Amino acid sequence: SYGSESVAYTIASGNTLVVSNNFRVTQSGGGSGDARVSMNGGTIEVKGNIKADSASTGEGPAGGSTVLLLNGNAAQQYDCQWGSFPVLKIDTTGSVSPAAGTTNLGTSGFILNAGAFTAPTKVWTLSGGDFTVSGGTFHHNGGTLRFFEPVVYYAAWTRNINIPATLYLWNLTYDASGLWGPESVAYTITAGKTLVVSNSF
Repeated sequence: SYGSESVAYTIASGNTLVVSNNFRVTQSGGGSGDARVSMNGGTIEVKGNIKADSASTGEGPAGGSTVLLLNGNAAQQYDCQWGSFPVLKIDTTGSVSPAAGTTNLGTSGFILNAGAFTAPTKVWTLSGGDFTVSGGTFHHNGGTLRFFEPVVYYAAWTRNINIPATLYLWNLTYDASGLWGPESVAYTITAGKTLVVSNSF
């Protein structure tokens, strides 16, 4: 149709879909409008690669609260051409890195428990959830980590940044948008912890 349609795929709380190979979330288009996909609840456990894209000129997938768990214990890749994945969680003995041609990333949150994670070379936009590094190895890859919150009417949100004693980034951006009221968002780093920005803030 001609509106801004959407569909939310919701997994029951505490339940897990196990994907033995690859996972893709897309926005196919094909009509007069584009339906954005969001993913909420539960966990999607992926052993292979993940991809977010759009066959049209729309905004792409809208992320969500689902935990997208990469635990293939091998080299895994993310391909993010449009939109956002839900909450990305890395818990592997292997690595997670951008696919060839992937320079940006969108997620609704991030958790690194174990494994080697490599960020994209341009902009990684994190919107809707917290950022946690509790283990593993984090490589900033010379890119920008952008925290962005589209705060709803009159809301006041807090987004937590939970990191080891020190975490190194290349560029860091704090960003938000609001509506008509006095909306706000607070980005909160765990007490006693330090984000080191090697280039621009």
